[in-house]
Amino acid sequence: MSSANHPLSSLPNKNGLFYTTRGLVVVFSYLLIGDFCLQFMEAVMPSIMPLQLDAAGASNTVKAGVLGTTSALFNRTFFF
Repeated sequence: MSSANHPLSSLPNKNGLFYTTRGLVVVFSYLLIGDFCLQFMEAVMPSIMPLQLDAAGASNTVKAGVLGTTSALFNRTFFF
């Protein structure tokens, strides 16, 4: 079968990869959902964690340690 008669030849391609509209929508949707989850975690976690640690009876030293290292740990894990 020649490349002109290939069923995917009408689709945009780059280096032999064919990009469908559905595939691009799925990829961008996952990226948007992931960004939303990351932003939500960074916005809500610092305000909720001290309340939860207070309810558990944690000391101020433990709260400072947990709150100071949690974001650094997430950044190290997911973005390194």
